[in-house]
Amino acid sequence: MPLRKRMRLGGLALLAGAMVATSVFAKDLSGLVPEKYKGATVTVGTAATLPGVESVEPGTGRIVGVEPDLAYAVARKLGIKVEISNVAFDGLLASLQAGRYDVAMAGLADTVQRQQAMDFVDWYVSGLRLIVPKGNPKKVSGPGNLCGLTLGGARASTQLRQMERVAKDCGAKATPLVATDTTPAGLLLLNTGRVDVYAVDAMAAPGYVKAKPELELIAGEFFPLVRGVGFAKDNTGLRDAWQAGLKAVIDSGEYDEILKRWGMSGIAYKQATINGGKL
Repeated sequence: MPLRKRMRLGGLALLAGAMVATSVFAKDLSGLVPEKYKGATVTVGTAATLPGVESVEPGTGRIVGVEPDLAYAVARKLGIKVEISNVAFDGLLASLQAGRYDVAMAGLADTVQRQQAMDFVDWYVSGLRLIVPKGNPKKVSGPGNLCGLTLGGARASTQLRQMERVAKDCGAKATPLVATDTTPAGLLLLNTGRVDVYAVDAMAAPGYVKAKPELELIAGEFFPLVRGVGFAKDNTGLRDAWQAGLKAVIDSGEYDEILKRWGMSGIAYKQATINGGKL
């Protein structure tokens, strides 16, 4: 057989082998998906109020951001469909436990406290940032000089819990706390002087301030936490499949591409741990 023909046939054999290997890999991942989700749609609940993380796109109503893109990428690896719905954050975790959603996704910090009620698949690391009125009238520089000020955060958020810890550490020096239903509602309180400092998710903070030039972002990121998507404690099959899908997204390089597209390469966390939060 001529050398050129042998080389061409050899190349075709290698290509066929690669195609088989790829299809087997995809089949292996789809085999991890629990039967109840095969041919069905996995429902994802989110609170789409974090610019860049997940928010509602003006004009289209689509929920967009780094987390939706990651969720769709994982779904493609698993051969499933996901449907993302927007709900109030303070009711999201209860909705997950009640079975109204299969997955909770809202910049959720993986904490030991939350692990008592749900499981996490972790996919990035982010802390909180502090927003103040333009000009920083109270001269805030970080958590170390917040005592005596009125602090705010979104209800049920880890940012609010961190502010609670700060206030407790202030001891006898009164440091009031204000909890709001949403972050945008809390930012309005900064404008009226009812709140001196508002704590928000670090990834979403620049977007909030960009949209509201009357506010200012304090330099620095504080209290970094592992973050991920949540699953009911008894839904270990979907949890484990999601972890495998996420690992495949990371290994393929698509994870890096998604973070880069949203300007968030600095939050990368590639261990894809289950319940990796230790705080």
